[in-house]
Order: sequence, then structure tokens, then C-alpha cells
Amino acid sequence: MSVRKYAQAKSDLNKAVTLNSKNIKALKRLAQVHLILGELSEAELFLKKCVEVEPNDESHKIDVDIVRELINSHKDLNKAKFLYDWKKCEILGEKLLSKCTEDYKIKLIYMESLINNCKPQAALTYFKEKIHSEDSRNEKIQYLVCQAYYQDGKYEKAKQILTQLIAMARDENIEKYKTLWDNLKQLETEKEKANDCFKRGDFDTAIQLYTKLLEVDTNNKTFNSTILANRALCFQKKNKTLDALTDINNSISLNSNYWKAFYRRATINLILKNISKAKDDLNRVLELDSSK
Repeated sequence: MSVRKYAQAKSDLNKAVTLNSKNIKALKRLAQVHLILGELSEAELFLKKCVEVEPNDESHKIDVDIVRELINSHKDLNKAKFLYDWKKCEILGEKLLSKCTEDYKIKLIYMESLINNCKPQAALTYFKEKIHSEDSRNEKIQYLVCQAYYQDGKYEKAKQILTQLIAMARDENIEKYKTLWDNLKQLETEKEKANDCFKRGDFDTAIQLYTKLLEVDTNNKTFNSTILANRALCFQKKNKTLDALTDINNSISLNSNYWKAFYRRATINLILKNISKAKDDLNRVLELDSSK
């Protein structure tokens, strides 16, 4: 167990329980291995046997209740994923992974939820810290890492991974990878053009280009939130304050963790003399990034 060789651990513990069905330590450890691997029904089974062997030990009953709660959370996680409720997936995934530390499927859902909740950097950190080297080259994991880099605007790293994925792709995935490749190239080049127009003070052209960029990948909430904030700034420069406010509200709606959007909305609210709203936005900036 200490060196993460759980198959061998289960084999030894099953033999121990076969030799002595009342061996509490073996039963407990067997339940723990199943729990770590996310095999919750099996964990519950062996914990119930602990209750049968030592019915007066309340700790066994508490452990059974904990596993039953995790079983319900796992059902809720699958339902939330089916409904694309990524906020709930993140909460439930984090809860389950605190106990089921080696459940590969939950790790995938959790990473996917971080990406869809506009937290690509958190997804990349989780990958680096919690995905073991033997799993890191898995195609599904690599695709999620690619998506995280893509949403985080690190296009070169995303393209490096995507090149490898396309080379080894199964037929059912090739179209998905090629679409992402096309989106990457388009966003990379068109965003640069739009930003250049903004720097030159050509706000009308910048607005047109930012508007086109919003149509490239409607699923990329992190990127689109940034583009809406950029377009809002263009409107602000043109003294179209209400248009700017609409865009910045939509930006925050897509990504409630984007501190720049709250800062820009604060400046807009100051122009509109909405002082209390501006103060709320600035407090939100400090919550998201205390260095500001």
C-alpha cells in the first residue's frame, strides 16, 4: 500500500481474510485499498464485516456511514457530469478525491470540471501534482492537458501536445483533434490582429475582429471572457459606456474568476457613478488576487 502497489496489496489482504475472516486489521486495510481505488461498494462490504466482528466498536459504524455518503456523492457526480453541471462536478470531485485518491475516472472528471469552470491553471497544477507518471501519457489525460493550455492561452504548448495526439489518434477522435487544431491557429492569429488594432487606436476594426473571435469556439469560456473584456474596453474608449457594461457583464458571466473583468467593470461603474457597485467589484478583485 505504501508504494502504491494496490493490486498486490489486495491479493495479500484477501489471503489474510481467507485465513482469518475475523482479522480486523486485514478487513480494515482491504476496505481502505478499495476506498483509495474508488471501489466504494467493495469498501462498504468489508467495513460491514468489521461491524459484524466488533459490533460494539462505533468507529466501524462511522466508517460505513462515511463510505455510504461517498457512494451517494459518486452517484451525484455522474449525474452532474451527464447534465454538464461542472460547478457541482468540481465540488463533488474534490470531495471524492480526498478519499478515493487513485480513482482515475474521478480524476478525469475533476480535471474536466476545472477546465470548464475557467480554471485551466488549476487543472494544470492538478495534473503536475496528482497524476502519476504512468498515467500522464494516457490519451484522455493528454487531451485535457491540451485543452487546459488552450484555454490558458499557451498555444505553443497546446499545439505540441495536439501534434502528438493527432499522430496517434483513433478514428473516432481525429476529427475532434483537428477541430481543436483549427481553432488554435485561428484564435492565435486573429487575436494578435485584433490586439494590434487596439494598440493603434483603431477601435472600430478591433471591435469587428473581437466579435468574429467570439464565434470561433463558443465552448471556450475562458478565452471568450477575455475577448468580451477586450471588446468592452474598446467600447469604453469610444465612450459607449452601456455597450461596455453589457460586454463586461457577459465576460464575468462566463468566467467569475477573471479579476481583470471585475476591475474593468469597476472603472465603468465609476463613470456611471455607481460607487457602491464599483467598490463591490474592487473588493472582488482583491478576493481573486490579493496582490492587486
